[in-house]
Amino acid sequence: MNANILAANLFPLLFPWRQRRLADRLGGEAARQCRADLWRRICQRSRSMGVPEIRGYARAQAADLLAAEVERVLDRHHLGQTFKKRVLTAAVDQLVGMAVRDALSEPSSADAEKIAA
Repeated sequence: MNANILAANLFPLLFPWRQRRLADRLGGEAARQCRADLWRRICQRSRSMGVPEIRGYARAQAADLLAAEVERVLDRHHLGQTFKKRVLTAAVDQLVGMAVRDALSEPSSADAEKIAA
């Protein structure tokens, strides 16, 4: 067996936490790239939603946006498809968190009218 193949197969077994950190880091990279697109999709409807509804609505939209971006991130870092599912899961979780924070930090229309006055 080739030494590189052996190392690639043993690495996840010996250092599973490094895989999780890498997936989280790459997922964050993909999520940041899709943040504005997700916000454009959900901002109008999220104004009338509570946090659990925003979270669910954002999650439903996020996976669609992230699929291509995760592929680009994996290509940029010269990683194969073995990380795809982990990176996509991490990206969705992080993007949904960003969307909820964005929705909660946006002033409501009543607040915006007070600020404008």
